[in-house]
Amino acid sequence: MANPLEHRTGYLLRSAARVQFSRLTQRLSPLGISVTEASTLVVIGHNPGVSQVECSRLLNVQRSNLNPVARRLLDHNWIRVLNERGKNRGLILTEAGVKLTETIEYCFDHHESVILGNLPIELRAHVLPFLQAIFDAGDDKIL
Repeated sequence: MANPLEHRTGYLLRSAARVQFSRLTQRLSPLGISVTEASTLVVIGHNPGVSQVECSRLLNVQRSNLNPVARRLLDHNWIRVLNERGKNRGLILTEAGVKLTETIEYCFDHHESVILGNLPIELRAHVLPFLQAIFDAGDDKIL
């Protein structure tokens, strides 16, 4: 049976993303953490004091969807909220969060190397610029 969508960029991007998301989920499952939770820890680790609003923007996730993620990370003592005069200033990793994030980044690095390692050498340098260009174009450029 023919798939009339197999030559469409959007279909292939979505299918590839789904497959890679599933593989990354499997890689992270022994840590008991989701891809979104892991990504949130990495963002916080690289941006100590980041607000939840800024974090959701960096992750391209709706703010309301990040609330339960932040709650779970707080409940597991992987992050804490910086307080200044009773106001929440931002999020930082705890010591346990730092250790977990190091492991997560190793998983992310390994996952990336597998993705790129399965590509022909001559295409590897073009993958990120290509995906970034698609991401940057968004819907604004559609006529």
